[in-house]
Parts: sequence; C-alpha cells; structure tokens
Amino acid sequence: MITIILPWPDAALSPNCAKRHWRSKQAAKVKAHQVGMVAARLSPSKTWREFTPDAEFRLHLTFCPPDRRRRDWDNIAASLKNYQDGWCETLGIDDRQLRCGTWEWGEVVKSGQVIVRLEERR
Repeated sequence: MITIILPWPDAALSPNCAKRHWRSKQAAKVKAHQVGMVAARLSPSKTWREFTPDAEFRLHLTFCPPDRRRRDWDNIAASLKNYQDGWCETLGIDDRQLRCGTWEWGEVVKSGQVIVRLEERR
C-alpha cells in the first residue's frame, strides 16, 4: 500500500467554478498535476517503483477539510482529477486501473489535506 498526502484542492479546480477565467483554471490544473507527481515520489510508505504495472488498485480517500463548511463529495472528487493524473504518471499506472474503495471525512486540518491510499489488488 502506498499513502500519498495532497494539499486541499484549489477552488479553481472545482466544477462549480465555471465563471473563472480559463487561464487561472489552467494554471491551477498544471500545478495540481505537478504536486501529484511530487507527492507520489515523496510517499514514505512504499517506493513507486515497486508496483506491478498491470495490477488493479483500490483507492481509499480521506478528506481532511480546512474548516467545518459543508462540501459535496462529487465536487471534491472532481477537483482531484489533475492530482490523480500526476500521481498515476509517476507510479506508471493508468487511471483505468483504479477501483473505488472508501471515501471518508477526516478531522479538520488547518490548511486542509487529502490522504490517498492505494492498495494493490493481486
């Protein structure tokens, strides 16, 4: 199992932010992709080179928001798309290999974070 800790997604990545200028949204997407790549490489639990390329992975997400406001699951999940592309690229896996696992709310963390756990299914 590998654990990847990501920052809370930028509001510009939310599908509900349709009124943002495309350039600011694109900059947030590029940054999220790069952060996903770096976070996967820095994961302390398992090195990214140890994964079987054709394996399926169960995806477990823990959302630790920056405050107690109510949020929608689907908007947060959509906001993670670029992070996901980054960590999949680093791990050398296709995002079609990901299977739904668990989604849960964690404790409030000052700056917010998303904890991703990928469990290789054999």
